[in-house]
Amino acid sequence: MSEVRGLENEAEGPVTAYDLFVAVVAIIALAVLAVRMGLPDDSEIAELLDLFDLFFCAVFFVDFIRNTIRAPNRRRYLTTWGIFDLLSSLPTVGALRLLRVVRVIRIFRALRSIRILYKVARKNRAASLFTGALTVMMTLFVAVCVAVLSVEHAAPGANIQDAGDVLWWAVVTSSTVGYGDYYPVTDTGRLLGTLLMFVGVGLFATASGSIGGMLVQSLRESEQPDDVVQSELRSLKASVARIESAIGTGKEKD
Repeated sequence: MSEVRGLENEAEGPVTAYDLFVAVVAIIALAVLAVRMGLPDDSEIAELLDLFDLFFCAVFFVDFIRNTIRAPNRRRYLTTWGIFDLLSSLPTVGALRLLRVVRVIRIFRALRSIRILYKVARKNRAASLFTGALTVMMTLFVAVCVAVLSVEHAAPGANIQDAGDVLWWAVVTSSTVGYGDYYPVTDTGRLLGTLLMFVGVGLFATASGSIGGMLVQSLRESEQPDDVVQSELRSLKASVARIESAIGTGKEKD
């Protein structure tokens, strides 16, 4: 992925499209956690949100490992933001739900992600478009899954009845694969499925174009140091020419 020049992440490296993805995940994870806290444990929606939470935790843990490896000062990272990154990778389901500190850490991580995204929005238009498309795509994916499960699980003749069913259906629908083994039977479910297909196609294309734009901008910016070097060389050559001219003039006078 291309780098967003001029920005640094907490591991003291340049912010990449991957870092933007993790930042968006952190914000959505906090929103999912807030909704989950108001649901009973035995509901299908709660089970669905718990599965999303496990996915978010896996992303956070991979990010912690990556930042640990890439950090120029590993000890500094592990004793500062590394602790928060590791704690935020703990799931908020099962017995660990009682660890309220994990919820607080999620808030801190989301605030840090908002700061990173704000800086990106100010400095890089292509990265902002990518971030916006990714945010909309992930938010709609979660929202459609919740809505479809709500209207389908109790409908007569429905085959989308639990969290696993709706997740599989959403993945194959948004990617336009459409195996047909799971499908909505209610009018509302079909409308949401249509929305998910259009959003999947449009936003995947937008994300791909944004990544390309970020790469082009990164390549252009990487050429700037060469331009500066060439300018300095021309200035140096001109200075040498003036010195040689002055020396030659002095010799002629002698």
